[in-house]
Amino acid sequence: LNAPDAVLRLLPQALWLICAVLLYRTVVSLCRQQSYLSMGSAHAHQAGFWAVLLFAMTPAFHLLGIGLLPDSLLMMLALAVMLTAIKILRAQDRLGRIPLHLWIVLGLLLALSGLSKYSAIFTALGLLTALMIGLGLRRLIQPGGWIALAIALAGILPVLIWNLQHDWISLRYQAEHTSGGSYQGRHLLSFLALQLLMYGPLYLLGLWGLKKPLATGLSFHTVWLFIIPFVFLMLLSGGGRSLPYWTAPAWMVLLPFAAIGLASLSASYRWLVRGLGSLQVLVCGLILAIVVYGGLPAGLTEKGSGPENPIADLYGWKTATEAARQQAQAHHASALAVSRWILASRVAWYGAPLPLRLLDERQDQFDFWFEPVQPGENVILMDWSELSIALPIRQKNGLTDDGFETCDLLERVETRHLGRRLSHFDLYLCSNWQGSQVTERPRIKRR
Repeated sequence: LNAPDAVLRLLPQALWLICAVLLYRTVVSLCRQQSYLSMGSAHAHQAGFWAVLLFAMTPAFHLLGIGLLPDSLLMMLALAVMLTAIKILRAQDRLGRIPLHLWIVLGLLLALSGLSKYSAIFTALGLLTALMIGLGLRRLIQPGGWIALAIALAGILPVLIWNLQHDWISLRYQAEHTSGGSYQGRHLLSFLALQLLMYGPLYLLGLWGLKKPLATGLSFHTVWLFIIPFVFLMLLSGGGRSLPYWTAPAWMVLLPFAAIGLASLSASYRWLVRGLGSLQVLVCGLILAIVVYGGLPAGLTEKGSGPENPIADLYGWKTATEAARQQAQAHHASALAVSRWILASRVAWYGAPLPLRLLDERQDQFDFWFEPVQPGENVILMDWSELSIALPIRQKNGLTDDGFETCDLLERVETRHLGRRLSHFDLYLCSNWQGSQVTERPRIKRR
């Protein structure tokens, strides 16, 4: 659509607001069911208030309300799937039959979830488990259930057909990307610590405060929409490839239960609820301050294989890419180039319509999105200081016969924020590509 960045920023904010509305409605729906009538209407609205408040006190959800990621879509859709499942279970409990329109809505939501992110399969498995336990197999395989399944499969058919035509390359990439390397216990502990930091202890406190009638109700089976995705992603984290916001859709469906528990505890354990709530607000404020400041103060960052300052990734791409486009025009380069797929999306966005070349040896879906570098081609290579690699020059380092004849430094673009230097981009004119693919070089640090 070529919309301005400011307009695109409104999309995740709109999704965030929709989630807040859905959370309130989900909690009120839970509390008003037959087995929860003892809670009363006032308690239902109080629990709905706690749901929105807990949502606003969760750091991870704020990040997804700023940046439009697949998880921004999936967390909203997972909550909508949960609300629909509650209505299905409630209809079966009260009416003995399930209206067809609920199955149709459920199928559409599953289709949209599958188009949002591959990890929606975990949400679907959680839903299947919840309905299997709540309805039983005989009721689940009624025509309505098959209609929902058919709609869901029809919706994700483009994904399946494209992967079938391309040797399942995208699905294989996702499997390799999430599995990571060798399994290590420290990765699992790091995952759990990050989850506690990004979502907070109020969820655990809220679950502890759930009243017994809620735990025995049919709708409580929808907690499997949290259990299965979270457990799968927790197990995958042992390979070292897990980001804290991947579990956001799972936490979203756990939030209504936690809110009901917090509403129950807010009177008798007010000091504990307020203390942990203040702690979560403090964490939100600290994370906001770190993002605004541009990262942790010098000396507090840990050196490792990735960027020393992950927040640096949020700044400088537009300025650096515009400088690269100017250099491409001045030196008659036909494209921009980066060394890693993780950098490609930023440069492709700000560099359009100039083509982008991805210089690595991996065979994945990026090879279909970005054409490979052509023999004899000249490009402007953007080398980011936080993930820098050796220059892809032919035979210069003895690693490969493929590469450019020369790579000459044209300009260094520094990224500064609030007077602080975050990173820099070295812009190279790489001339006369010779070979077919660039073998991936080891990372180096150039300051």
